[in-house]
Amino acid sequence: MKKIVTIGIVMLMVLMGFFSWTPEVSAHRECDPLVIDLIANGGSEATEIDAGDINVWNDYDTLYVKYTVTCEWVLTMTHLHVATLLEDIPTAKNGNPIPGKFEYKTPHEPPVKVYTYEIDLSWDVDTELYIAAHAVVMSTTMTTTTIELTNWGRSTESSTGITSGATLGSAVTAGLALPIDPLQTVWNDGEYQEKNPKPAGIDYASWDHYGYYGVWGPYECRHFQAGFSVPDDVNLDTIQDVILYSPYAAGDVIPVNDNIYVYLNGQYIGHKGTYWVYYGLEPGGRNVGLYPQTDGWYADGSFGGGAGGYIQEGTNTIDIVAEEFCQWGGMDRLNMKLKYYRTETAWGEGTDFLGKNWAMYFTYTVQDPTWDVTGDWVLEFTNFRGVWPHDMTVTVQYSDGSFEGYGGFKAGATTYIHKWTLTGYVSGNTIVFHMYYYYGPLADKYWVDAQGTIACDGTMSGTYVDNGYTNSGTPIHGTWQSISGSAS
Repeated sequence: MKKIVTIGIVMLMVLMGFFSWTPEVSAHRECDPLVIDLIANGGSEATEIDAGDINVWNDYDTLYVKYTVTCEWVLTMTHLHVATLLEDIPTAKNGNPIPGKFEYKTPHEPPVKVYTYEIDLSWDVDTELYIAAHAVVMSTTMTTTTIELTNWGRSTESSTGITSGATLGSAVTAGLALPIDPLQTVWNDGEYQEKNPKPAGIDYASWDHYGYYGVWGPYECRHFQAGFSVPDDVNLDTIQDVILYSPYAAGDVIPVNDNIYVYLNGQYIGHKGTYWVYYGLEPGGRNVGLYPQTDGWYADGSFGGGAGGYIQEGTNTIDIVAEEFCQWGGMDRLNMKLKYYRTETAWGEGTDFLGKNWAMYFTYTVQDPTWDVTGDWVLEFTNFRGVWPHDMTVTVQYSDGSFEGYGGFKAGATTYIHKWTLTGYVSGNTIVFHMYYYYGPLADKYWVDAQGTIACDGTMSGTYVDNGYTNSGTPIHGTWQSISGSAS
């Protein structure tokens, strides 16, 4: 849009010694924008979440689309498309929008709470725009989901079905290659447990130490395997911790004796067990009263966020190599927990697209950003001599922002001591005006030029200078503010 300036008024101000002025282009629409809810996980009232707002406004040169999320969320990705025709928003043949093809897109790394798109304003006032505002929002609170490990299997438990090595971990690789025996009972509930009461009501595996000769070693390994699937609402990219735990234990711990080595989809993610707990190298402890099935030994179940990088969509496999180096051992049946930051798709609330996937658009009408200052005001002028309240009435404001009116001093008086005419101009949130005194002791001798800013609440304030008539020709500078009245 082109700015329209009333040349006559501007020239009058220049000829009368008025200050130089460059119009500001920021508009009041930022103070009172179109506000659209940013809805996450929509599609039904039961699931939708108000995750924030989309604020839209324009000034003379720019269309602003501002994303703001609530304290529970952050923005990780935004997509935006603005068009004068709905069919110009990129969509698939089935009617679903394609955010990846939107004109404006920004990945937010690190995530942000607020983001604003500033688009060159190429549309005229009153043009209706179709806006599709998409975002991916991530929760600021960690979510924990529990996953059952299923289809457990185990290699043959016998003196010939295990692998053996002379040092810690030396037989693990060979142990991982041991085939799963479909006939082998996985949870044999203490078959090889040599001491302590056998707990009832839990599933746990036990094994023998076939080469035991009274001291530690050799290190014998057997192979366990299970499968699992990750729920669709888990964002694999935001996994912060992978935890194995016994559903029978207190806390996220693994009752185990001696050691286990864990693999996710063939990738090693870490070890746990008696050896590292005994030497204080890893969290864990011993409590025979709680975990008699492992002679009291237990380890912390956390494998950290890095392990999450090996989890995939669909079916996953977990392999555990159990290592024994003293008499007998065991391990509880295990499940998994994933700690992650929940992510959701979000759209600016409006009308549904025609496709089956949930997505929305809304409309915005390009605004004339000029404030309307017509009406009655009380302005308070302040200088070194005191405070001078004036009444002001703006009778008319034209489409180019220029306005006319009149006023007088003292504000609220039945008969004014001084009366003056008013001319001025509004552009964005900037106002300038000229007061020419035509009645009273100062008639045709005194004038005031003022400039200022219109605030978001419609009040006005600024600075002024007079022609110095009342000060021996030296102009008086001061400030002014509105006491009553409001721009709209």
